[in-house]
Amino acid sequence: MFHAVTLAAGRHDVRFVLAAGCICALAASAALWLRVQKLDDRGAPSALGLPSGALAAGSGIWAAYLILFLGYAPIPPERLSFPLRAISLTVAVLASRAALAGHGRAVRS
Repeated sequence: MFHAVTLAAGRHDVRFVLAAGCICALAASAALWLRVQKLDDRGAPSALGLPSGALAAGSGIWAAYLILFLGYAPIPPERLSFPLRAISLTVAVLASRAALAGHGRAVRS
């Protein structure tokens, strides 16, 4: 694990690594806060809790990935195609939705 961290830190601009870490922490905090705050009076999750938390977490993960990608090396224009970025953002949001759905079941039980 330590080898992977030193390898990544050696090849990335440290400013980008710190920015991505801050964005990840902020997105995770926002996602969990949104998930917990969106409860009705009975303690059941509202219809907006899961989607809003998933959007916060997924977009934060995606933004951190893109920032690290930018800090690694110059990016050729073909690697920044809109369809690929949209697909990667969609996958991050859907994966976050699945994770937050499991988190909601663990909290209620």
